[in-house]
Parts: sequence; C-alpha cells; structure tokens
Amino acid sequence: CSNTLYEGVFPSVRKFEAELISWVLHLLHADSGSAGSTGSTSSACGLLTSGGTESVLLAALSYRELGLQRGVATPRVLAANTCHPCIVKACHYFGMKLTKIKVDASTGFALTAAAVKRHITSDVVCLYASAPTFPHGVIDHVEDLGRLAESKGIGLHVDNCLGGILLSYLDSQNLTPGHQLWDFRAKGVTSISVDIHKYGNASKGVSVVAFRDQNLRRLTYVPVTDGCEGLYITPTMQGARGGAVIAQAWATMLSFGQAGYEHFAAEIHKSHIRCQEIVNSIPGLFVLCKCHSCIVPVGSNKYNIYAVASVLEEKGWNLATGQNPPYLGICIGERHSQILDSFEEDLCSTVAFLDGNPSYKPAGAAAVYGAMSTTPTAILEEVVKRYVDMRLWVKPKADSG
Repeated sequence: CSNTLYEGVFPSVRKFEAELISWVLHLLHADSGSAGSTGSTSSACGLLTSGGTESVLLAALSYRELGLQRGVATPRVLAANTCHPCIVKACHYFGMKLTKIKVDASTGFALTAAAVKRHITSDVVCLYASAPTFPHGVIDHVEDLGRLAESKGIGLHVDNCLGGILLSYLDSQNLTPGHQLWDFRAKGVTSISVDIHKYGNASKGVSVVAFRDQNLRRLTYVPVTDGCEGLYITPTMQGARGGAVIAQAWATMLSFGQAGYEHFAAEIHKSHIRCQEIVNSIPGLFVLCKCHSCIVPVGSNKYNIYAVASVLEEKGWNLATGQNPPYLGICIGERHSQILDSFEEDLCSTVAFLDGNPSYKPAGAAAVYGAMSTTPTAILEEVVKRYVDMRLWVKPKADSG
C-alpha cells in the first residue's frame, strides 16, 4: 500500500528510487554520485519510470519542449527503421514527426551518421539510436551520431532498454569489442533509457531515463499550482506509484552486487556466442549480422524462416519473428545455458522436417509475418487494433436456462 506521492510517510521508497537512479548513472559513466541533486559534481540526472516506453516518452517530451522553445512548431525525430515502436508512440502522443531511415546489411543493420546526415532539417530536435536494437542486437554508431548531433545543436537519445545493465557489465569486462561507445562517454549523447527489469533482473516495471543535463530533465516536469488541491508535481507521467516494485529492484541490485552482475553478464555472453555457433553450423541457416548483445537474428538462404519459426513453435519454443529482411529472433536469457543443447536438437530436426515437407505452410504468429509483405498497411493496422480489442474482451456468462 506504499505510495511514492507521500515521501514523508514512506521515506525509504524515496531513498530506494534515488539510489537506483544513481547506480544506473554510474553504469552509464555519468559519474554524478547522486540522482542529480544540488551540489553534485555532475549535472547528469535521471528519473525512475515504469518501463522503457515511459522512459522514451519522457525523453521525447523533453526534446519536444526544447524544440518548442526554439520556435519549432512540429519537432522531428530521426531514427532507424530498427527503432523500438515506443518512439513511434511518443511522437504520436506528443504531436512530433518521425522519419525512419532504412538500414541494411551494408552497415550491419546499424544506423550510421552518413545515413542520418542527409535527413537533418531545421525541424529536427533529436536523433534516436539503439544499444542494441531489438530486432538484431546491433549497437548503432553512437559516437559518430553524437558528433553529428553536437555539431547540429540537437539531442541524441540512446535506447539501452533491451541491453540495459547487461551491456554495461559486458563492456566493463571487455566482452563485446568491435562497437562504438554508446553511453555518456560518447560526446553528444544527451539522454539514455535503461530498463532495470530486463537484464537487471528486477520485476516489471522499473526503468530509468538518464539525462546528461538537469535542464533537459526539468522540461519533462508539469507543475500544477492553480488547482484547489494546492501545489502538485510528480517526477514522471504517473501520479500514484506503488513502492513495492521499487523496493524489490533496490534489493535485487544489492543482492547481485557488482560481482554478481559481472558473472551474470559473462554467462549470458557465453550463451549468446554458443547460440550463434549453433545457427551457423546448420546448412541453410545463418546469423543475419554481427550482433553485439542479447539477440541472435537468424536468416536463411534456403528455408522460409517463418516456417522454421512455426515448426519450432509447435515444439514449444516461443521465438520472435520480424521483417525487412525476414528473420527469426532469439533473445538470450539466463536459462539458455541449460537449454541450448535441446534447442540445437529441435532446430536440426526442424530443418530436416522442412527438407522432407517443402510445401509446409507456417501457422500461428509466424504466418502473420509471412503475409505482411503483401497486405496493405491500412488492413494490417486494423488487424492489430482488433487483436487488442479481442484480448480485452470477456466472454459472456452462459445462460443457465
């Protein structure tokens, strides 16, 4: 029954919140020593949110407000087509424009400064990069994008929600060489979203949006001073927030500690490498690109990859699929170290089945992606809207008469 609105009643929750933010800022090399409090040696600061979507929403809001201050009536964000849908929602909610820039195999499916530069116009207020991308586990060229953003006087947000915590501890052990810096060590990065409830092992939903400068964070605040209830302000989009999930995240942080997270990250990395080896060892399948963390994207030059996903689904594997190009995505978790042998066996039997049944048609979720390339956008949008309606529908009680 705790509520962060009443910090006088629940002072420990405020402490937990501030210390979680401080921890994340330290991992991001902001070196603030606090959650952006007065007197800190750095102006870096952050907010604790309910998840990655809210973190990105708040970052986008800050850039929208910054754009309005500069006289930009409809601010624009530039992002890769590998961006998470939350930035699409943010631009829709806040009346911003979004330009998606297509990436492909020529850049390893990473967003580059060269690709972005030609799209920068006077209404652009922010670049959006990923570390790593949700489809492919690729870290965009953040250092190059940071230099470009800084030269143009615009913001650069890095979405580290998927790889949050994990990527920091991988980098600290030099386990993921071959990518550019992506955190506050990279000049020009002005905000970063980091989920604690993924590879930080906390329960849903706890995330942090970190800002290099306090003035950017202050643009997200909405103080209310003229209402009958008196002065009102909350740090995020939420009003009342329960303290239980915050306390749990704080306790998880202390329980793991630096050594625990380093060991956890190293084990995830081993599974990530092993999974790639399995995929590349099977004729007709291959890892789509150099994936830096978390995700193993699987492509095929022989099989309908959606058929592969469909057969694996029948065997009990819950795997992601995507498009442009078609792929099957494996998100590596803690238990993969225990189940990769079983996965290899099922993947081998899957392609053997498809060799013997070339006319097999995908079913379930995989079949939907297989049909997307030939389905008009308006129809697809209506289908997914109806899907949400269906999920929220309650079956009427049967008439006992």
